[in-house]
Amino acid sequence: MDCTTLVISGSRCDYVFISEDENSVWVAPIELKSGEVKASNVEEQLQGGAQFARQFFTAKDQFNFVPVLAHGKSVHRLERNKLRQARIRLRGKIQQPVLIRCGDPITKALATGT
Repeated sequence: MDCTTLVISGSRCDYVFISEDENSVWVAPIELKSGEVKASNVEEQLQGGAQFARQFFTAKDQFNFVPVLAHGKSVHRLERNKLRQARIRLRGKIQQPVLIRCGDPITKALATGT
């Protein structure tokens, strides 16, 4: 999402994963953190990714929405609790971020978010 050709104002996550299989469409804004995690920053970045993905879907479209934080180091308990309270919104869907470790497959987060 850091590509300069994308005209995005405000916070943005690192990636927006959009995929389709025979049964479902998946949308997952993904934020990668190798160091310290600040829940408020992660929440803003994931919401920015959701706002970007919004343009690809209408209110009638059916999709699974899973905001993801992939972290390298452990997340401090206080920040983890704040992330549990965070709510990311996309076209009427409201989800809390799913945490996975860097290097884990995206399917681990998607399975958690169903």
